Amino acid sequence: MRGNIWKLLFAFSVLLVFAFAGELTAQTIHFGTHPDTIYYNAEIQLAAALDTGGGVQTGDTVLFSVISGDGSVSPAFDTTDAWGVTVTDFTAGTTGETVFVEAKWVNPANTDSLVDTTYIEVVPAPETLTLTPPERAIVPNERLLLNATLLDEEGDPVEDTVVTFSVVAGSGSVSPEDIATDASGVVIDTLTAGSGAGPRTISVEVAWTDGTITLADTVDVEVAEGVPTELTITPVTTSVDVIHDEVTLTVTLTDGTDPVEGLIIDFTVLNDLGAVAPTSDVTDDDGKASTTYDAGTVVGVDTVVATWTDEILRATLTARTIITIGPGSVTKVSLTPVDTTFVVTDGVTYTAE
Repeated sequence: MRGNIWKLLFAFSVLLVFAFAGELTAQTIHFGTHPDTIYYNAEIQLAAALDTGGGVQTGDTVLFSVISGDGSVSPAFDTTDAWGVTVTDFTAGTTGETVFVEAKWVNPANTDSLVDTTYIEVVPAPETLTLTPPERAIVPNERLLLNATLLDEEGDPVEDTVVTFSVVAGSGSVSPEDIATDASGVVIDTLTAGSGAGPRTISVEVAWTDGTITLADTVDVEVAEGVPTELTITPVTTSVDVIHDEVTLTVTLTDGTDPVEGLIIDFTVLNDLGAVAPTSDVTDDDGKASTTYDAGTVVGVDTVVATWTDEILRATLTARTIITIGPGSVTKVSLTPVDTTFVVTDGVTYTAE
Protein backbone atom coordinates (compact mmCIF):
# COMPACT_ATOMS: atom_id res chain seq x y z
CA MET A 1 0.00 0.00 0.00
CA ARG A 2 2.84 2.36 0.98
CA GLY A 3 4.57 1.61 -2.35
CA ASN A 4 1.48 2.57 -4.28
CA ILE A 5 1.30 5.86 -2.40
CA TRP A 6 4.88 6.70 -3.35
CA LYS A 7 4.11 5.87 -6.98
CA LEU A 8 1.13 8.19 -6.88
CA LEU A 9 3.23 10.97 -5.34
CA PHE A 10 5.92 10.52 -8.01
CA ALA A 11 3.35 10.59 -10.78
CA PHE A 12 1.87 13.77 -9.34
CA SER A 13 5.31 15.39 -9.11
CA VAL A 14 5.96 14.54 -12.74
CA LEU A 15 2.68 16.17 -13.67
CA LEU A 16 3.71 19.26 -11.77
CA VAL A 17 7.03 19.39 -13.62
CA PHE A 18 5.22 19.09 -16.94
CA ALA A 19 2.77 21.71 -15.83
CA PHE A 20 5.57 24.17 -15.12
CA ALA A 21 8.18 22.99 -17.57
CA GLY A 22 7.21 20.23 -19.95
CA GLU A 23 4.10 22.06 -21.13
CA LEU A 24 6.10 25.25 -21.88
CA THR A 25 6.52 24.73 -25.57
CA ALA A 26 7.63 28.23 -26.67
CA GLN A 27 9.65 27.99 -29.86
CA THR A 28 10.39 31.64 -30.68
CA ILE A 29 10.55 35.06 -29.08
CA HIS A 30 10.60 38.15 -31.21
CA PHE A 31 10.30 41.90 -30.90
CA GLY A 32 7.46 43.71 -32.60
CA THR A 33 7.90 46.71 -34.85
CA HIS A 34 8.96 50.03 -33.31
CA PRO A 35 10.57 53.30 -34.44
CA ASP A 36 14.12 52.71 -35.67
CA THR A 37 15.27 56.18 -34.65
CA ILE A 38 14.39 58.24 -31.58
CA TYR A 39 15.80 61.36 -29.94
CA TYR A 40 17.74 62.01 -26.77
CA ASN A 41 15.65 61.24 -23.65
CA ALA A 42 12.72 60.03 -25.76
CA GLU A 43 10.64 57.03 -24.63
CA ILE A 44 9.10 54.29 -26.75
CA GLN A 45 7.31 51.04 -25.91
CA LEU A 46 8.90 47.76 -26.95
CA ALA A 47 6.83 44.59 -27.26
CA ALA A 48 8.05 41.01 -27.48
CA ALA A 49 5.94 37.94 -28.24
CA LEU A 50 6.33 34.28 -27.35
CA ASP A 51 4.80 31.70 -29.65
CA THR A 52 4.72 27.94 -29.89
CA GLY A 53 4.89 27.69 -33.62
CA GLY A 54 1.14 27.34 -33.85
CA GLY A 55 -0.13 29.38 -30.94
CA VAL A 56 0.84 31.81 -28.23
CA GLN A 57 2.63 31.29 -24.94
CA THR A 58 0.76 32.97 -22.07
CA GLY A 59 1.63 33.64 -18.45
CA ASP A 60 5.41 33.42 -18.94
CA THR A 61 8.01 35.94 -17.82
CA VAL A 62 10.21 37.73 -20.33
CA LEU A 63 13.31 39.61 -19.18
CA PHE A 64 14.34 42.88 -20.86
CA SER A 65 17.78 44.49 -20.70
CA VAL A 66 19.95 47.05 -22.50
CA ILE A 67 22.99 45.07 -23.59
CA SER A 68 24.80 47.89 -25.42
CA GLY A 69 24.49 51.67 -25.52
CA ASP A 70 23.01 54.46 -23.41
CA GLY A 71 19.43 53.85 -22.31
CA SER A 72 17.23 51.93 -19.89
CA VAL A 73 14.18 49.68 -19.83
CA SER A 74 11.34 49.59 -17.31
CA PRO A 75 10.03 47.20 -16.17
CA ALA A 76 12.97 44.82 -16.47
CA PHE A 77 10.55 41.88 -16.81
CA ASP A 78 6.92 41.36 -17.74
CA THR A 79 4.47 38.45 -18.07
CA THR A 80 2.99 37.51 -21.43
CA ASP A 81 -0.69 38.28 -21.79
CA ALA A 82 -3.46 36.31 -23.50
CA TRP A 83 -1.84 37.04 -26.88
CA GLY A 84 1.60 35.95 -25.73
CA VAL A 85 2.84 39.54 -25.69
CA THR A 86 4.90 41.32 -23.04
CA VAL A 87 5.98 44.98 -23.05
CA THR A 88 8.52 47.35 -21.57
CA ASP A 89 9.33 51.05 -21.97
CA PHE A 90 12.72 52.04 -23.40
CA THR A 91 14.12 55.46 -22.47
CA ALA A 92 17.00 56.82 -24.55
CA GLY A 93 20.02 58.45 -23.02
CA THR A 94 21.92 61.47 -24.33
CA THR A 95 24.53 59.77 -26.47
CA GLY A 96 24.15 59.59 -30.22
CA GLU A 97 24.63 55.88 -30.85
CA THR A 98 22.95 52.58 -31.62
CA VAL A 99 21.40 50.95 -28.55
CA PHE A 100 20.75 47.20 -28.44
CA VAL A 101 17.94 45.78 -26.27
CA GLU A 102 17.48 42.10 -25.48
CA ALA A 103 14.32 40.13 -24.68
CA LYS A 104 14.94 36.76 -23.03
CA TRP A 105 12.68 33.89 -21.97
CA VAL A 106 13.96 31.09 -19.70
CA ASN A 107 11.79 28.10 -18.86
CA PRO A 108 11.06 27.49 -15.15
CA ALA A 109 13.37 24.49 -15.07
CA ASN A 110 16.15 26.75 -16.34
CA THR A 111 16.92 24.20 -19.02
CA ASP A 112 16.01 26.20 -22.09
CA SER A 113 15.97 29.84 -23.20
CA LEU A 114 15.02 32.00 -26.15
CA VAL A 115 16.55 35.38 -26.99
CA ASP A 116 15.81 38.16 -29.47
CA THR A 117 17.65 41.46 -29.90
CA THR A 118 16.52 44.73 -31.43
CA TYR A 119 18.31 48.02 -32.01
CA ILE A 120 17.34 51.69 -31.77
CA GLU A 121 19.27 54.62 -33.22
CA VAL A 122 19.43 57.46 -30.70
CA VAL A 123 20.12 60.88 -32.24
CA PRO A 124 19.96 64.52 -31.12
CA ALA A 125 16.50 66.02 -31.45
CA PRO A 126 15.77 68.69 -34.08
CA GLU A 127 15.89 72.04 -32.31
CA THR A 128 15.85 74.91 -34.79
CA LEU A 129 13.97 75.42 -38.05
CA THR A 130 14.96 78.64 -39.80
CA LEU A 131 13.35 80.10 -42.91
CA THR A 132 15.84 82.46 -44.56
CA PRO A 133 14.39 85.93 -45.22
CA PRO A 134 14.54 86.96 -48.88
CA GLU A 135 17.17 89.51 -49.85
CA ARG A 136 14.78 91.56 -51.95
CA ALA A 137 11.21 92.32 -52.75
CA ILE A 138 9.50 90.71 -55.72
CA VAL A 139 6.80 91.86 -58.09
CA PRO A 140 3.28 90.43 -58.55
CA ASN A 141 3.21 86.90 -59.99
CA GLU A 142 6.98 86.55 -59.69
CA ARG A 143 8.51 83.33 -58.40
CA LEU A 144 11.03 83.29 -55.55
CA LEU A 145 13.13 80.48 -54.08
CA LEU A 146 12.80 80.03 -50.31
CA ASN A 147 15.38 78.23 -48.16
CA ALA A 148 14.76 76.60 -44.78
CA THR A 149 17.33 74.86 -42.58
CA LEU A 150 16.71 72.23 -39.89
CA LEU A 151 19.39 71.71 -37.20
CA ASP A 152 19.52 69.44 -34.18
CA GLU A 153 20.32 70.43 -30.60
CA GLU A 154 24.04 70.02 -31.31
CA GLY A 155 23.88 72.35 -34.31
CA ASP A 156 24.22 69.60 -36.90
CA PRO A 157 21.93 69.28 -39.96
CA VAL A 158 18.90 67.00 -39.74
CA GLU A 159 18.49 64.98 -42.94
CA ASP A 160 15.45 63.37 -44.55
CA THR A 161 12.82 65.16 -42.46
CA VAL A 162 9.73 66.60 -44.14
CA VAL A 163 9.24 70.37 -43.89
CA THR A 164 5.83 71.83 -44.76
CA PHE A 165 5.59 75.22 -46.48
CA SER A 166 2.44 77.35 -46.61
CA VAL A 167 1.31 80.89 -47.42
CA VAL A 168 -0.46 82.07 -44.27
CA ALA A 169 -1.11 85.69 -45.26
CA GLY A 170 -1.50 87.37 -48.64
CA SER A 171 -2.08 85.86 -52.05
CA GLY A 172 0.23 83.31 -53.57
CA SER A 173 1.20 79.65 -53.40
CA VAL A 174 4.17 77.40 -52.67
CA SER A 175 5.11 74.32 -54.63
CA PRO A 176 5.64 71.67 -53.50
CA GLU A 177 4.15 72.03 -50.03
CA ASP A 178 6.11 69.17 -48.42
CA ILE A 179 9.83 68.64 -48.99
CA ALA A 180 12.40 66.45 -47.20
CA THR A 181 15.63 68.02 -45.97
CA ASP A 182 18.86 67.11 -47.74
CA ALA A 183 22.17 66.09 -46.17
CA SER A 184 22.78 69.72 -45.18
CA GLY A 185 19.41 69.95 -43.43
CA VAL A 186 18.21 72.33 -46.16
CA VAL A 187 15.00 72.45 -48.18
CA ILE A 188 14.35 74.78 -51.12
CA ASP A 189 10.81 75.63 -52.18
CA THR A 190 9.27 78.01 -54.72
CA LEU A 191 6.87 80.83 -53.87
CA THR A 192 4.64 82.28 -56.59
CA ALA A 193 3.60 85.72 -55.38
CA GLY A 194 0.14 85.95 -56.92
CA SER A 195 -1.48 89.20 -58.03
CA GLY A 196 -1.48 92.46 -56.13
CA ALA A 197 1.12 94.23 -54.00
CA GLY A 198 1.79 93.91 -50.29
CA PRO A 199 3.48 91.42 -47.95
CA ARG A 200 3.14 87.65 -48.12
CA THR A 201 3.76 85.70 -44.93
CA ILE A 202 5.33 82.30 -45.49
CA SER A 203 5.37 79.59 -42.82
CA VAL A 204 7.48 76.46 -42.48
CA GLU A 205 6.78 73.69 -40.00
CA VAL A 206 8.13 70.34 -38.91
CA ALA A 207 5.68 68.26 -36.87
CA TRP A 208 6.02 64.71 -35.58
CA THR A 209 2.93 62.52 -35.49
CA ASP A 210 3.63 61.52 -31.89
CA GLY A 211 3.42 65.18 -30.88
CA THR A 212 6.83 65.23 -29.24
CA ILE A 213 8.31 68.01 -31.38
CA THR A 214 6.85 70.85 -33.40
CA LEU A 215 9.14 73.49 -34.91
CA ALA A 216 8.04 76.45 -37.02
CA ASP A 217 9.25 79.73 -38.49
CA THR A 218 7.78 82.50 -40.67
CA VAL A 219 9.08 85.27 -42.90
CA ASP A 220 7.46 88.12 -44.78
CA VAL A 221 8.08 88.54 -48.49
CA GLU A 222 7.42 92.04 -49.80
CA VAL A 223 5.68 92.27 -53.16
CA ALA A 224 6.36 95.60 -54.83
CA GLU A 225 3.61 97.95 -55.93
CA GLY A 226 4.40 97.54 -59.59
CA VAL A 227 6.86 96.25 -62.14
CA PRO A 228 9.88 98.58 -62.45
CA THR A 229 9.97 100.42 -65.75
CA GLU A 230 12.52 103.19 -65.17
CA LEU A 231 15.97 103.41 -63.58
CA THR A 232 17.81 106.72 -63.36
CA ILE A 233 21.16 107.68 -61.82
CA THR A 234 22.65 110.90 -60.50
CA PRO A 235 24.97 112.41 -61.32
CA VAL A 236 24.96 111.37 -64.97
CA THR A 237 28.43 112.84 -65.46
CA THR A 238 30.94 113.99 -62.89
CA SER A 239 34.64 114.64 -62.31
CA VAL A 240 36.96 113.46 -59.56
CA ASP A 241 40.65 113.80 -58.81
CA VAL A 242 43.08 110.96 -59.15
CA ILE A 243 44.22 108.97 -56.10
CA HIS A 244 41.11 107.94 -54.19
CA ASP A 245 38.85 110.92 -54.65
CA GLU A 246 35.24 109.78 -54.02
CA VAL A 247 31.77 110.54 -55.33
CA THR A 248 28.37 109.14 -54.26
CA LEU A 249 26.11 107.77 -56.99
CA THR A 250 22.35 107.45 -56.37
CA VAL A 251 19.80 105.58 -58.48
CA THR A 252 16.01 105.79 -58.42
CA LEU A 253 13.80 102.87 -59.45
CA THR A 254 10.15 103.54 -60.36
CA ASP A 255 7.24 101.81 -62.06
CA GLY A 256 6.82 104.89 -64.24
CA THR A 257 4.93 106.78 -61.53
CA ASP A 258 5.76 105.54 -58.04
CA PRO A 259 9.04 104.42 -56.45
CA VAL A 260 9.65 100.68 -56.21
CA GLU A 261 11.01 99.53 -52.86
CA GLY A 262 13.04 96.50 -51.85
CA LEU A 263 14.70 95.52 -55.14
CA ILE A 264 18.42 94.91 -55.62
CA ILE A 265 20.51 97.27 -57.78
CA ASP A 266 23.94 96.03 -58.91
CA PHE A 267 26.78 98.46 -59.60
CA THR A 268 29.61 97.65 -62.03
CA VAL A 269 32.77 99.58 -62.98
CA LEU A 270 33.44 99.12 -66.70
CA ASN A 271 36.98 100.47 -67.17
CA ASP A 272 38.37 99.42 -63.77
CA LEU A 273 40.06 102.77 -63.13
CA GLY A 274 38.36 102.85 -59.74
CA ALA A 275 36.03 100.79 -57.58
CA VAL A 276 32.54 100.99 -56.04
CA ALA A 277 31.36 99.99 -52.60
CA PRO A 278 28.92 98.45 -52.06
CA THR A 279 28.62 96.59 -55.34
CA SER A 280 24.87 96.19 -54.75
CA ASP A 281 22.18 97.95 -52.72
CA VAL A 282 18.45 97.55 -52.06
CA THR A 283 16.04 100.32 -52.98
CA ASP A 284 14.45 102.10 -50.00
CA ASP A 285 10.87 103.34 -49.68
CA ASP A 286 11.75 106.19 -52.05
CA GLY A 287 13.00 103.69 -54.63
CA LYS A 288 16.59 104.86 -54.07
CA ALA A 289 19.84 102.88 -53.78
CA SER A 290 23.40 104.21 -53.71
CA THR A 291 27.08 103.40 -53.90
CA THR A 292 30.38 105.28 -53.59
CA TYR A 293 32.91 105.45 -56.42
CA ASP A 294 36.58 105.61 -55.34
CA ALA A 295 39.01 106.85 -58.03
CA GLY A 296 42.18 104.91 -58.55
CA THR A 297 45.65 106.19 -59.38
CA VAL A 298 45.21 106.56 -63.14
CA VAL A 299 43.93 109.59 -64.98
CA GLY A 300 41.19 108.81 -67.50
CA VAL A 301 37.48 108.25 -68.01
CA ASP A 302 35.55 105.56 -66.15
CA THR A 303 31.96 104.35 -66.34
CA VAL A 304 29.73 102.98 -63.60
CA VAL A 305 26.65 100.99 -64.66
CA ALA A 306 23.66 100.43 -62.37
CA THR A 307 21.47 97.41 -63.22
CA TRP A 308 18.19 95.94 -62.04
CA THR A 309 17.50 92.47 -63.42
CA ASP A 310 14.66 90.01 -62.95
CA GLU A 311 15.38 86.66 -64.61
CA ILE A 312 11.85 85.37 -64.10
CA LEU A 313 10.28 88.38 -65.78
CA ARG A 314 13.20 88.59 -68.21
CA ALA A 315 13.41 92.29 -67.49
CA THR A 316 16.52 94.47 -67.18
CA LEU A 317 16.93 98.19 -66.55
CA THR A 318 20.27 100.04 -66.61
CA ALA A 319 21.61 103.53 -65.99
CA ARG A 320 25.19 104.81 -66.17
CA THR A 321 27.46 107.57 -64.93
CA ILE A 322 30.49 108.87 -66.83
CA ILE A 323 33.31 109.81 -64.46
CA THR A 324 36.31 111.88 -65.59
CA ILE A 325 39.40 111.33 -63.43
CA GLY A 326 41.73 114.34 -63.52
CA PRO A 327 45.26 114.92 -62.16
CA GLY A 328 43.93 117.17 -59.42
CA SER A 329 46.52 118.89 -57.22
CA VAL A 330 49.48 116.52 -57.47
CA THR A 331 52.48 118.61 -56.32
CA LYS A 332 55.26 116.12 -55.76
CA VAL A 333 56.69 113.06 -57.48
CA SER A 334 58.89 110.58 -55.63
CA LEU A 335 61.13 108.11 -57.44
CA THR A 336 63.10 105.10 -56.37
CA PRO A 337 66.07 105.02 -56.41
CA VAL A 338 66.74 108.61 -55.39
CA ASP A 339 69.40 110.89 -56.87
CA THR A 340 68.09 110.00 -60.30
CA THR A 341 68.06 112.74 -62.92
CA PHE A 342 65.42 112.78 -65.62
CA VAL A 343 64.25 115.21 -68.33
CA VAL A 344 60.59 115.94 -69.12
CA THR A 345 59.28 117.13 -72.46
CA ASP A 346 59.79 120.83 -71.69
CA GLY A 347 63.56 120.27 -71.63
CA VAL A 348 63.88 121.00 -67.92
CA THR A 349 66.04 118.61 -65.88
CA TYR A 350 64.63 117.34 -62.55
CA THR A 351 66.24 115.36 -59.78
CA ALA A 352 64.05 113.08 -57.67
CA GLU A 353 64.00 113.73 -53.96
